[in-house]
Amino acid sequence: MWPLATTADDSGFTLLELLIVIALIAMVAATGSIWLPDAVDRLVLVHAENQIEQELMRVAFEARRTGRDLTVRINTATDRLIVADPDKTIRVDRRIKAAWVAAAESGSVKDQGSIVYFGSGGASGGQLSLECGKAHSQITIDWLTGIVHEREGSRGDTH
Repeated sequence: MWPLATTADDSGFTLLELLIVIALIAMVAATGSIWLPDAVDRLVLVHAENQIEQELMRVAFEARRTGRDLTVRINTATDRLIVADPDKTIRVDRRIKAAWVAAAESGSVKDQGSIVYFGSGGASGGQLSLECGKAHSQITIDWLTGIVHEREGSRGDTH
């Protein structure tokens, strides 16, 4: 018969191993809690930017298709950014802050921007700056072509 050898039981974790795992989990959680709010702000901003760009492009297309001038109004005075054209109103997330720069001749005033899309093509032009937390973005409507541009690399930039 073989003699039984006595060995230490290796079926569990040591206290040191558990402390290391807990410390790693705490570091990952701390990093995530710092990064998460900025990521949420960027997502909210990109969603709003997509909504606005899509609506502006739709109105530009409709103006060229019908040959009629169409006006889009962007109201920044309310507690929500509102984009309204003759057919549709878009209310953007309350966290979005906006500033509008456009020609006064098209009806723009301090808290409301107006952009006219001409039936012959082109537009009165303008620039909409969006902000949500640390994320910034800018949408530009070309006055000559009416094409909607976002600032190069602007999708949810944080500065």
